[in-house]
Amino acid sequence: MNEERPNHGLRLKQKRLAEHKEASEAAETVGDVRRDMDEIIPGEMVSTVEMLGPSGQDALAKYIKARTKTEEQLGRKAKAEADRERSRADRDVVSAEKETFANREALGKELADPKYRGIYTFTGKITDGSVNACLQYLNYWDQQDKKQPWELHIYSPGGEIFAGMRMLDYMTRFKKRGHHITTVAMGIAMSMASIFTQAGDWRVMGNESILMIHKGSLAIGGDFDEVKNIIKFIEEKQQERIIRVFVERAAKSKAKEPVTAEMIRSNWENRDWYLDSGDCLKFGIIDEVL
Repeated sequence: MNEERPNHGLRLKQKRLAEHKEASEAAETVGDVRRDMDEIIPGEMVSTVEMLGPSGQDALAKYIKARTKTEEQLGRKAKAEADRERSRADRDVVSAEKETFANREALGKELADPKYRGIYTFTGKITDGSVNACLQYLNYWDQQDKKQPWELHIYSPGGEIFAGMRMLDYMTRFKKRGHHITTVAMGIAMSMASIFTQAGDWRVMGNESILMIHKGSLAIGGDFDEVKNIIKFIEEKQQERIIRVFVERAAKSKAKEPVTAEMIRSNWENRDWYLDSGDCLKFGIIDEVL
């Protein structure tokens, strides 16, 4: 009996130490639970944790910590996704703005393009190539609208007779199809370009512009007899055609002194005949000065 007492006292002491440790751990767990639960449940419910045993409190603490960690992870993931979504939205807005600007710019350029406004500016020498380029626009306009009024702005030193006469024939054809054509001489309209001005239903000239009329000329080469025949044709036929173009148009104007064939022949003999806008208006070579 005496030998068992010390062992019994030791076991009792160990039991009390274990209970104290368990109580301390429970108190620590309750404290952790209180702190964690303050973030997710009303404060008045935390007191119910004290009614749980140590194992229940420990399980609840683990659950709350796991839930808190999961919510934090979900929060970070959701925030990252939201940031990505905002970034995508910002890029979409910028892209849409760029596209809108590009569309507006393209539309502005499209509407400003002469082929959408019936205005063509003829510059440089009159050649087969330059006439072809102009006719591409005229044919396009004609296909789009049979009654559209056109303006042909002219700034040219002249050029090839046959290319120019071809252009006049097309202009006559387009006018018969219903197009009202205004020719506008700006700067210079010389030689064949001055004849271009006569193709308009209404002929306009810049106040400071110059118009020059002279005999038709050619720069040709080849067989002598062939060249001689072309020169003969120009002298006998083409010169008279040029004179007729000016005289017939002047006769339809309101000019008090319309130009005559004799006036043209006397002024272009052995020289170029230069006229300013006032002269052209006076002789019925144009209808309006800007």
